[in-house]
Amino acid sequence: CPTVSGLEADQDMANIPKTSTLPSDSTPKVTSLAADDGSLQQKLDELTALCTSLQRQQSEMISKFAAQELEINRLKARIKLLEDKDRGVAEQSGDDAPIKGRRLD
Repeated sequence: CPTVSGLEADQDMANIPKTSTLPSDSTPKVTSLAADDGSLQQKLDELTALCTSLQRQQSEMISKFAAQELEINRLKARIKLLEDKDRGVAEQSGDDAPIKGRRLD
């Protein structure tokens, strides 16, 4: 039993050959390759320089990201160490809430 979406898909498939053919341009285009060659080469050089610059920037950002990730992990480990050390001091002194210079009895 065909569904509505199946019928629509069949109809779309039938329309593809009709729409995929591009009209051919029978008039030949005459352009001077010599005149365009210099500007095309200049554009190619500019795009190549831009691409190289972007690749360099990406590499620098990746390096900075890796360094920041390493520093974040180092700081997290240090925080955990300090928290564990602080928790150990609180347990030894019997304090519920360790506050410098005060003791809860």
